[in-house]
Amino acid sequence: MLECLQRSLKIATACKVAGMHTSLFVEALDTYLLHFAHRCTAVTPQYISSLLQLIEQQLAEEGDAAGKEATLKARAHFEATKAYIASKKLGDDTRFAEIE
Repeated sequence: MLECLQRSLKIATACKVAGMHTSLFVEALDTYLLHFAHRCTAVTPQYISSLLQLIEQQLAEEGDAAGKEATLKARAHFEATKAYIASKKLGDDTRFAEIE
C-alpha cells in the first residue's frame, strides 16, 4: 500500500510539465491522511510532514503564477487540508500532534 502511495507522488512529479502536479500532491496528501486516520502503520507522521513541506515549496514556487485557476484551487484545497490537520491536533487524536 505504501508503495502505491509513493508511486503516486512520482507520477505527480512527472506531471509538473502539465502544471497539475501541485493539485496531485494535495490529493495524495489527502489519501495519506485517510490511511493515517485509519491507523495504517505504514503511513507515518514523517511522511505526512514531508509531503506538507513539499506542497508548501511547490506553492511558493508557483507564487508568480498565483492567478492561474489550477494554482488557486490547489492552494484552497491545501489550506482546507491543513485546517483538517489542525482540528485533529486540537481533538483527542494525539497521533496527529506528531505531524509538523
